[in-house]
Amino acid sequence: MGEQQPVLFDLDEENGVATIVLNRPKRGNALNPGMQHGVMSFLEKIENNPLVHVLVLTGRGKYFCTGMDLGSSNQNALQAGLDEGKENDPAKKGLEFFERISTFPKPVIGRANGPAFGGGVGLLLCCDFRIMPESSFLCFSEVKRGIVPALISYFILQQATGFHVKRHMLLGDRFSAAVAQQEGMVSDVVADVKELDAVTNRYVNELRSSAPQAMSSVKSLVRFQTGHSAAENREHVQSVFRKTVHSPEAMYGIGAFAQKQKPDWRSFHCNQAKL
Repeated sequence: MGEQQPVLFDLDEENGVATIVLNRPKRGNALNPGMQHGVMSFLEKIENNPLVHVLVLTGRGKYFCTGMDLGSSNQNALQAGLDEGKENDPAKKGLEFFERISTFPKPVIGRANGPAFGGGVGLLLCCDFRIMPESSFLCFSEVKRGIVPALISYFILQQATGFHVKRHMLLGDRFSAAVAQQEGMVSDVVADVKELDAVTNRYVNELRSSAPQAMSSVKSLVRFQTGHSAAENREHVQSVFRKTVHSPEAMYGIGAFAQKQKPDWRSFHCNQAKL
């Protein structure tokens, strides 16, 4: 599998983990339509697979992702899309790309193998867990190119403090993984690649012991609270409780607890799929 494939994919059903690898290392894993289409296709492939418990998103080479590809061929395609509008509108497609990852029903671990710029920062912050080596950094570089980080701001400002984000977006500065962690953009900072893999695997193993549908409900529950009133949230949390407290998954988990056993979610969902 060479660099001509913009996205690589690995499926380990035995351990319940799928891995998507951004594979344009010579272009800093910059985002173009081919890469976005590849990621979206793999997400569709695993979304309803009961054997996939966790998704890991990472990059190949020096960078995690350097954001939008500023090369002439991609810019020409971008302009053509803007001229055509509607379904080919790159703003619409770009927003859908980030939103697909942010709202993916399975937990997503962002394994940042290196620095991230612009849209790459947005991509990382669409993940539920974000792990970075201490030698890496983030950078909202758009302002240095006369561009506005508009699309990714929709996702970033839902999570990180607006004061810090605005400052970095105005400066276009490179801020360390440690600073990103302090400001709520990164969950874990590690010493090196070995520890990067160790922490990623630790999260994978922990998430495998959590109920898949319950995790999906947790993700949607948190998303719902953004943009809804207190009254709407009160109604929503009650609705979620009623729907899930005696679900087949809940009954199995409670039964395992009563018998002092660890629930085997892989077997449970495989059996449920056969019903």
